[in-house]
Amino acid sequence: MSATTETLALLTRIAVAVEALAGQIRTDPPVSLDGPHGDPVVKAKDPRDWAGEIQAGKRLSECPPAYLDLLADRYDFFARKNADDGDERKAGYARTDAARCRGWAARLRAGWTAPAAPVEDFAAQTPADW
Repeated sequence: MSATTETLALLTRIAVAVEALAGQIRTDPPVSLDGPHGDPVVKAKDPRDWAGEIQAGKRLSECPPAYLDLLADRYDFFARKNADDGDERKAGYARTDAARCRGWAARLRAGWTAPAAPVEDFAAQTPADW
């Protein structure tokens, strides 16, 4: 085999490997964390690997980033399971939830804090406003 033929064979194998990897890359669906559905309440039990305090009943923005990582992994599992079962609708919802978890984890790691609640001026109110 000549050097040119060996080089061409190597480049072909690399191209095939890159295409295979590109097909495996998972892209999270775009989500808006600031929208009306961007900060849902955790309703399910905590992931089995979570050893911290119970997070059920809290919003994603109130959970620790490590918890959100575990929750995203759980949603990824259900997305694969639903896709394998042929239910792309449920798989899409699970992918979106995983993306929300990852988005909030990234935001919290970057130092995001909840905005302060507006303070109402009770002195300006009259009994009719109550």
